[in-house]
Amino acid sequence: ITPRQIRQQLTAIGLRQTVEDLISASTDYNLKYWWEYSQDFQRSHPILKEMGEKLGMSEDDMDNFFIEASKL
Repeated sequence: ITPRQIRQQLTAIGLRQTVEDLISASTDYNLKYWWEYSQDFQRSHPILKEMGEKLGMSEDDMDNFFIEASKL
């Protein structure tokens, strides 16, 4: 999905600010660069798996997130 789609879907489910805060508080510059400069977000990326876990999302939740985001 595109950066726009991931951000719109996060907003739609009420997690945009939470994700932005987690990334902002991180000392991992690779994470920050990944979030700001990625051309797309792939469901299988390890960072997304880790972020989903931090947000309490199951694998099914993440799958559904990507399905819905792809429709935007």
